[in-house]
Amino acid sequence: IIFLIFFLSGATGLIYEIAWAGMLRTVFGSSTLAIVTVLTSFMAGLALGSFYLGRVATRTDNPLRLYAWLETGIGIYAPVLISVFAGLDAVYFFTWRPG
Repeated sequence: IIFLIFFLSGATGLIYEIAWAGMLRTVFGSSTLAIVTVLTSFMAGLALGSFYLGRVATRTDNPLRLYAWLETGIGIYAPVLISVFAGLDAVYFFTWRPG
């Protein structure tokens, strides 16, 4: 069951990346820049997470519980960020309105 959880976690991460790249395409006007931004953010998150949480993960009694809490945080954060991007459409319109 743990392998299934890891598989679903990875699939969900890919879905989030595709959704964020689509939303950032409206910001940058280019899918190349949007994808580069998403991948850079993803890699930076991996690096920062391993730097700050690497020692915590090795000292914890139950690493699977820590992983579950991190996944829960991502599960809460990702839809909120998607809602924030959707709410920014009006800001984009007034900021980048052709004049």
